[in-house]
Amino acid sequence: MDLLIAPRSWIGFTVSKKTRQGRGLFKSDQALFTDPRSKPTVNLWDGNGQLYNQAFVNSMIKLGPLDVKTGRDGNIRSNCETFN
Repeated sequence: MDLLIAPRSWIGFTVSKKTRQGRGLFKSDQALFTDPRSKPTVNLWDGNGQLYNQAFVNSMIKLGPLDVKTGRDGNIRSNCETFN
């Protein structure tokens, strides 16, 4: 199933289930779930979609003013764990 067109409930359920099984889609998701400092927040958001959605909106608003680098100033990583 294409994650870009999948229903939000399917994405949330699948990501949560796989992360709890130690098979998170992204290393960052798995790290957030396994780190004792962030796990309570992950569990809270997992049980409350509305709360998660509001936190996501707030984070996007905070990121909005950041300048996006484009052209020669930009950098698309071929491996997210290392700098090009």
